[in-house]
Amino acid sequence: MTAEKAKQYVRPLRVFVGHGTKAEKGFHARMSMPEVLAPGVPATPAHDLVYHGGHTITDLVFTNFYVGGAAAWNASDMQNIDKALAAAMSDADLNNVMVQYYPGGKITSTFRPSQTLAGPPPKVVSQGDVENLVKRLFAAGSLNGSDFTSTVFNFMLPSGTILNTDTAPTGGTISAQAEKPLAGKKGVPVEEAEDSTQGLGGYHGSVRTGTGPGDPIIYYATGVYSETLADGSRCGGRDPRRQ
Repeated sequence: MTAEKAKQYVRPLRVFVGHGTKAEKGFHARMSMPEVLAPGVPATPAHDLVYHGGHTITDLVFTNFYVGGAAAWNASDMQNIDKALAAAMSDADLNNVMVQYYPGGKITSTFRPSQTLAGPPPKVVSQGDVENLVKRLFAAGSLNGSDFTSTVFNFMLPSGTILNTDTAPTGGTISAQAEKPLAGKKGVPVEEAEDSTQGLGGYHGSVRTGTGPGDPIIYYATGVYSETLADGSRCGGRDPRRQ
């Protein structure tokens, strides 16, 4: 295969999937395997990071939006998610691995207090729904004060909500209205539509707010509530309450 043909088969993986799930098999089947390994890395090409020239963030700022209203969430779940993500993104061992991909050799992360978006909780959420929500929050000024070049907005879906990768909206509307903080609370373009009942845990992407070169691009991520459903099937990668 020529280098030019190899480039045509490269497709960035912007999703999180459970190991051994249908979603993992589907996405990996559509990916090309990189041919060049990093020095010292054993011959496991599927595990290599490949830079495709996209935007990278050296000093990350991130915050969480909890979809579906406070009634759809346990306060302890939101606090645990906030705490775990902040700890993971500032973990020295993880950052020491990541800095090799940054010319300056240093990266940072800052967690901003999360917010809860008013309910009701949606039954199904698509990529189109998430991107429409981002646009509505931006238009309403709810994202003002953020440096869009270094900020990622995470949208957490409540228990019972199914996430898929369909680029079209489902027709439902996710509320873009922030609820008051709880007392004491501190705060992907794809062609096939896998969903969280098949092992899809989440994905990330970006939204253009206009057509001009100076219009902001907003970076987002979305994740499902990983759980075992009433019928015994799994939703998301794995149940976070199980070790």
